[in-house]
Amino acid sequence: MQPKSCGTVSNIPSIDFSATLLACLKADCDCDEDLENKLYSAYVSTKAKLQEQLYDYIAGAEPNLTDHGRRHVENVLGNALRLLGDDGTQVVSGRELYCLGMSILFHDAGNLYGRDGHRDQVSRLHDTIRGREQSLLREKTLIARAARAHTGTALDGSTDTLKDVSNGEHLYGAPVRLREVAALLRLADELAEGPQRTSELMQADQLYSATSMQYHEYASSVHILIQRSSARLVMTFEIDLAETKDMPRWREELKARLTFAYKRIQKLDQERRYTGYYSEILRVFRSTEASFNFHHAGEIVEVGLDPLRLTDIVLPNGPQREIPSIDSAYDLATLIPRLIAATRGKKVGLPDET
Repeated sequence: MQPKSCGTVSNIPSIDFSATLLACLKADCDCDEDLENKLYSAYVSTKAKLQEQLYDYIAGAEPNLTDHGRRHVENVLGNALRLLGDDGTQVVSGRELYCLGMSILFHDAGNLYGRDGHRDQVSRLHDTIRGREQSLLREKTLIARAARAHTGTALDGSTDTLKDVSNGEHLYGAPVRLREVAALLRLADELAEGPQRTSELMQADQLYSATSMQYHEYASSVHILIQRSSARLVMTFEIDLAETKDMPRWREELKARLTFAYKRIQKLDQERRYTGYYSEILRVFRSTEASFNFHHAGEIVEVGLDPLRLTDIVLPNGPQREIPSIDSAYDLATLIPRLIAATRGKKVGLPDET
């Protein structure tokens, strides 16, 4: 067998994870041709089995969840590659990218058995899909540990799950920075939101439970951009202000929807800073940005909101800032009346309070 030339893939050629994995394995000087074929084939076959036997059945087990099936998995895989970027600054080994891809494939598969404790099903599902051979136990340990860290609690009962994952792991005789893998999975999963995770028809016909509706409304309105070149994560909200004759109820529903969106903005920023603390790869992302566009009666409602920008700048002795303290224009007591006033100049505007 011809030895490989030593190299790494730091430029991600596309958001096709399988193609990127193959390129990365080929460039890895610690991965001979037999191992390259073995790992690539294992990833491809595992994905095919999970798509055929599991992903499409999660919605039946948890019908009120936003999508956790194949569209979500593809979204997370693409997000992971976008987080790695194509600017030539990041280096991942073939084994690390393999572990990342496999942990993404399995991370939400446990939802087939119910939302509670879904992350604890990875080991069992790995046995079912990959097999129980002794030779697979090392891989299973790494995949299960990385997947478990994407949510839930740590061994000490805190929410600091990444501290339980070691960067000193190894697979097939070469090192694996598993904490980097787990951090990439966690942030890629948090960023996997958007209209692809919900059904507008099911929302319109109120086929989701009342408690889950806010998650579906959020998914239908948010659009995500991962831009490593400018070190930012971007959330853009497109919100349709429905026509109404019941203004008090309309106000309360809009207030609840915007309040939930504000919390999700802060949650993403918290995840950005948390994963960046543990991951050199993710430390480059310095800000979370969010902007809102409002629509009414087929037209865009102009209210002059500047984009929000949440950064790593922390003032000494300063508390965590709420959204209105970052930009007072986002104070709902101010914003909602502005939205109402902006629509009343339209041919079809919102009614006066009654």
